[in-house]
Amino acid sequence: MPRLRTEAPSTVAPVFSRALWQALALALLLVALPLLSFGQPLLGPAASFWLPALPALALLTLHRRFLGGGGGGGGGARGAQPTPPPPPP
Repeated sequence: MPRLRTEAPSTVAPVFSRALWQALALALLLVALPLLSFGQPLLGPAASFWLPALPALALLTLHRRFLGGGGGGGGGARGAQPTPPPPPP
C-alpha cells in the first residue's frame, strides 16, 4: 500500500547539490592529506579552515530544512503567519 507523503517535493537541483558535495570532499582531502603526509598544513591555518567551510556552508544553505527555522513550521519570522482580524462584535 503506498504511503502518502506529507512533505513538499525537494526543489534542490541534484546536479548542483552533487557538485557541492564533491567540492566539500575535495576540500577535505586537500586539507587532510598534506597534514597526514607531512605533519603540517601546506595551505596555512586560515585556508585550512575556510576551504572546507565554504562548500559546507553552501550545502547548509541549499538544504535549509536541516537548519532550525528554515521552513516546515519551525519558528522564526519566515514561518510566521499574520494574525487574523478579530471577529466582529
